[in-house]
Amino acid sequence: LFEEIERTAKAFVFYGVKNGDNVAICMPALPETMYTILALNKLGAVSKWFDLRASENDIENYANSSQCKYMVAFDMILPKVEKIINNTKLEKVIVTSPVGPVNPVVKGAYNLKNIFKA
Repeated sequence: LFEEIERTAKAFVFYGVKNGDNVAICMPALPETMYTILALNKLGAVSKWFDLRASENDIENYANSSQCKYMVAFDMILPKVEKIINNTKLEKVIVTSPVGPVNPVVKGAYNLKNIFKA
């Protein structure tokens, strides 16, 4: 558990997350969700949770009202996020997936303002 938390925290640091940052989180109940919570806590970042079933409008409003710079999002909501990203102050969206043994937070980030896969 501690190794996964440390690895996830290092991934967040790599993507630019730091103490005091607000991070929107939209993930199902997976072990990686716990790693995410604990890694953000370790860094002093604040996790702001929202429902996987949220509409595009709700995601946009929540990201803006929560002043989030980053989002950790389950890959299935990426189409919604792509539609609203330019109406938010989100700088990066870290996309997670339940597929494979590699920690999804470590897998990759999307800078959706420019829409490219890191």
